[in-house]
Amino acid sequence: MSIQESGARKGAAFFRRAKWRNFADSPRIFSAKSCLWRGIFLGVLFHLVFSAPAFPGEGDVVTLRLPVAEGMTKAELKYWEVPKNCAGVLVLCPGWNGDGGHWIKNAGWREFARKHNFALVGLSFVSPDGHEAEPMAYHHAEKGSGKLLFEGLEKIMGGGSGVGKTGAEGGAEKSAAGRDGRMAPPPVILFGFSRGGQFAMSVAEHFPDKVRAWGATGAAGVPPEKKILEGVADAKMAPPGVVICGLDDSNAGAATENFLARLRLRRRVCWLGVPGVEHAVNARAEVWTRAFFDAVLANPVDAKGIWVEGEFGRGLDGFLLRVWFPDENTKKTWDVF
Repeated sequence: MSIQESGARKGAAFFRRAKWRNFADSPRIFSAKSCLWRGIFLGVLFHLVFSAPAFPGEGDVVTLRLPVAEGMTKAELKYWEVPKNCAGVLVLCPGWNGDGGHWIKNAGWREFARKHNFALVGLSFVSPDGHEAEPMAYHHAEKGSGKLLFEGLEKIMGGGSGVGKTGAEGGAEKSAAGRDGRMAPPPVILFGFSRGGQFAMSVAEHFPDKVRAWGATGAAGVPPEKKILEGVADAKMAPPGVVICGLDDSNAGAATENFLARLRLRRRVCWLGVPGVEHAVNARAEVWTRAFFDAVLANPVDAKGIWVEGEFGRGLDGFLLRVWFPDENTKKTWDVF
């Protein structure tokens, strides 16, 4: 009796004991040839499942390393390949000392970037731990980090020399050269969480000619109104934005003050309070924010939009406020959020 026949009979006996008679009655199931093909199939399947990137194009993530500004220990921008005829840049700014390379893998933001033909960039700026309240920390864009951001975007869009660029996981060096040697064009949109939200607001105030819109969720830190005014004297120049915060967030007070400070200065600003959410990025609020940005991009830069007055609650109880929307549809979706 051959080894194959012996193995087939033993296997068949096992399945008969398990009462899987119809399956076990064919010795060919356990032949050497069939086992070989099954092994090849399972090997290919294993390779596809465990070796393929989680997102299409994930292998194209590039890290641009920049010289740090004062008060920083690291300055990196992580991004996908710049699309042809790029129409602008979306910068995602994570919380304190976070790695924006993870956030740019978000399917919703990737689709937004594709739809508008934007480059998608993740901020990875770092200041020393424990220095969140220091005036030189990176979320104060006027201290050097804002200028550094736009220098980096210029290199991403137009190519740069002498700056290290490696794959996201530290692999082989990849070229960051742009299409035609131009600098990053407006519009630039920033969306940030926590200290990243504070950074997004600060960049919008101090570089209004470079920013089309901004969003800040769970933003920490409250700059004095005088400091905001030092960024932009003319409210009409300030780009529109939205302040988002979970109503159970420990930063809800700071987020509210950030909204009210800009409202008092007649900024085009919206508020979105999210019930039942603590200090975290909320996926539903992200969806609404993308629609907010869609509407901003669909209208002229100086569009008046829609101002609505009232007592809105949503964490702003007792205040008679004005809230800004880029269009009527955005207001309707906000009403039922």
